Amino acid sequence: MLRLIVVTICIFSFSHRIIAGEHYTEEDFFNALKLQKYSQKERDFFPQYAQNVLVQNPLESIALVYDLFQKGIKMQSDSLIGDCHLILGMLYHRMGIIDKSLESYLFAQQYYNKIGDYMAFAWTQINIGNIYYSQNNFTQALNLYYKSIESFRKPGVEENDIRFGLAVAYNNIALCHRSVNNPKKAIKYHELALKLREEMQYRIGIAHNMGYIGHCYSMLDQYETAWKYYLKATLLLKDTTGYSPSDKKLSISFLGETYGRMALHKTRKTEFSLAEIYYDSAISIYEKLGKNIEIIEAYLDLADLYTAINSPNKALSIAEKALCIADEKEYLNDKQNIYKKLMDLHTKRNDFEKALEYSIKQHELDSLMFSNYIDIALKSTENVVLLQNQTSELKDLKQKELIHALGNSRKNTIIFFLVLVSIMAISLFVAISYFFNLKRRSHNEISVSNRKLLFANEKLKSSEKKLAYANDQLERQNRNLVLSEIRLTELNDTKDKFFSIIAHDLKGPISSLSAGLDMLSTQYERFSDKAKADFLLKLKNSASSLHDLLENLLTWARTQKGEINFKPQNFSIGHLIQYNFNVLNMPASRKELSLETDLPEDFQIKVDENMFNTIIRNLLANAIKFSAPGNKIILGAFKRNNFCEIYVKDFGTGIPEEIKDKIFSLNQNVSIPGTHGEKGTGLGLVLCREFVEKHGGQLKVESELGKGTKFTIRLPERILVKKAIFNAD
Repeated sequence: MLRLIVVTICIFSFSHRIIAGEHYTEEDFFNALKLQKYSQKERDFFPQYAQNVLVQNPLESIALVYDLFQKGIKMQSDSLIGDCHLILGMLYHRMGIIDKSLESYLFAQQYYNKIGDYMAFAWTQINIGNIYYSQNNFTQALNLYYKSIESFRKPGVEENDIRFGLAVAYNNIALCHRSVNNPKKAIKYHELALKLREEMQYRIGIAHNMGYIGHCYSMLDQYETAWKYYLKATLLLKDTTGYSPSDKKLSISFLGETYGRMALHKTRKTEFSLAEIYYDSAISIYEKLGKNIEIIEAYLDLADLYTAINSPNKALSIAEKALCIADEKEYLNDKQNIYKKLMDLHTKRNDFEKALEYSIKQHELDSLMFSNYIDIALKSTENVVLLQNQTSELKDLKQKELIHALGNSRKNTIIFFLVLVSIMAISLFVAISYFFNLKRRSHNEISVSNRKLLFANEKLKSSEKKLAYANDQLERQNRNLVLSEIRLTELNDTKDKFFSIIAHDLKGPISSLSAGLDMLSTQYERFSDKAKADFLLKLKNSASSLHDLLENLLTWARTQKGEINFKPQNFSIGHLIQYNFNVLNMPASRKELSLETDLPEDFQIKVDENMFNTIIRNLLANAIKFSAPGNKIILGAFKRNNFCEIYVKDFGTGIPEEIKDKIFSLNQNVSIPGTHGEKGTGLGLVLCREFVEKHGGQLKVESELGKGTKFTIRLPERILVKKAIFNAD
């Protein structure tokens, strides 16, 4: 129930204006934004909408908030941009991504400080404090709650807003003291908050504070006093006369929370049957309101109650109900807690196989959440690129303005030239008509005018050169932008694949190893010999998979960094093939596979030994992976038209036609399990292709579903070295 209290703090942080205001809908909010309107009504509605709706599916909601963020940039609305950062902080906190949550809140503070919105600044301080509170860093949380009190009291904040904000801050301070087992000091601050809410005549807040105080007295074992406060709270919350629909919903929600506290109270007094009744009442209320997160928390508390009264079957049943909701709604953080609960429950029942299953699921969920974090990081990168593009557009606009200015300069020069010529003609006409006798003087004036004309001509040529230079610079920058965009796309593709392998394929075997070893080390004596053998076989397979993946991953990483030297030399292909047969003899023997060759005598080939061994080893491992026990694998070679062709042929499952063209692509996830469930990443074939192309050759595949696959390496007898990725001696 402790987590519910923190969520309640967040609700309070944004609901006080809407509670007192008129009914405002989601449709009203988005219609206003279409009209580029973001008034106080929209600002009051946005955080409450995020808390009640968006937080139920935070990963998808982040995309919506980024759209609103772009609207804020177009509208030049610092308040909307700040509020978007604030909502992102809430969503990241819900997902457990603490660093991104803190970063978003700090950005929000910058915008609120810029526009002088001290009330919103104070609420941001409270929410940053809530992050530290959830991390059990109560000292830092208290520091921020005290600072929020100072912000609420700054000029410009309305009196009612000050009371409301101070009440929340006092309650949060009390929760910190309660968390360090100091309920007496907590009561002091809860009573300060209660007094402020009584001054506001805010009945829902009064009832909520009474529930807080009752909980503190329960911690002090003063059960009668605690029960009196709980009863007063329930009476106030049940009376919703005159409430708006949103107020009724909030009051009923707090009633469910109060029932949960009353259930905990009865559990402390070992009145378990009454505790069960109050938990059922709380769950019933949350179900009517559709508050799935609160339902899950209540189920887990109820499972603890059943464990305490030695009803393990009921505890398991209720925990599995919680898991169904978390699965349906994709609440990853809650699923982690439920997996841990189910693992503990099955361990207590000595069902170690089930306990291990949930332990592995918990580790796999860690990998998925890490992948989600990477997705979010990539999404943030995309938005940064978007802002960079907008900046680039502004630069292009400035360049166009420069060209326009140069064009105007040229136009002015031409006008000046025409005016000058006109003046010269008039002067010449006047001189000839009226001052013929001053011919020499007129001649001198003409010479001066000619020099001016030449100067104007030079100026015009200079302007044209500047214009041509500006055009050249613009074209060069455009080419650089296109090249940068292509390079950025390539880097992002490579980074995406690398993160995907680390986040999922590398973490999977490690998770299985960690979970299995943990189970064996803690429950070793309880396993039968057969169970131990099965466990060790699974761990061995995971270790083998992990070794192969690491070897390919490190080799691929070195190719991307240009750290692999290319040293082609003449070798006997029979010697190289036999070496790789020896390396893979054990996995082939486990499947009873026959490794055969079809090679001419004294067949020489010029290759880089390490690269060629990597190619053959990966192709043979692939063939073993997809071959059924008892089959054979043939490796042959021949020369034709100044080319050497080496092939690896199996008679296994074959490759589906729709993915045949994707298996050499770094960005396509086409990994297929082998005949014994072996896993892979698809990275091995990517390495094979890169190493074959380094030799100036080609790698081809022929396959028929259900009949087998043939990979053919076609190399020129004379190798032309490509220097795109590797260093060549």
